[in-house]
Amino acid sequence: MDISKYFGTHIALVVFGIMLTIETAVLAMNHFEYKFAPSRQFMTEETIRNSYISKQEHEKVVHDYKASKNAIGDLQIRYDQLHGDHEKLLQINSTYNRSICNRLANEINSLTTQQQNSEAKIPYHLEAVKYGRERTPADIEGGRQTAEQLRKYSEQLGQQIIQARSDLVRCGQGL
Repeated sequence: MDISKYFGTHIALVVFGIMLTIETAVLAMNHFEYKFAPSRQFMTEETIRNSYISKQEHEKVVHDYKASKNAIGDLQIRYDQLHGDHEKLLQINSTYNRSICNRLANEINSLTTQQQNSEAKIPYHLEAVKYGRERTPADIEGGRQTAEQLRKYSEQLGQQIIQARSDLVRCGQGL
């Protein structure tokens, strides 16, 4: 029986044989590479307990642990400092927001008072009799113009009050 004819008809067997050969070669290379490689992971398996190399490895681990512990302690101290600074900043921000809210409330009160005063002056300028005597048509026309200016001023104050109130609402929300 000719082997080339046999393998020619059984391609799957040939492919399986090639794959098995490659896998065996890779595993053999990995075995020799790791067994003789100078890495810490595989050298610890070959070191004898209480030997100089073992003690050095142990001291390295202890040194790394202490360094990590000190670094964590330093980070904890820094975290505590940052947390304290954050709390201080929150208090300062809260105080600042309260002062802004108080300023806006005072501004609203001032604008409301100005609006009420300007609206209270409107009827005075529209009166036909002033100081016990009849007003002239020129005085009446001047009073109407003044009253119209006071109305416009009152509307402007109303718009400012609306804007200040919306700012006060946002201030109360912390924005």
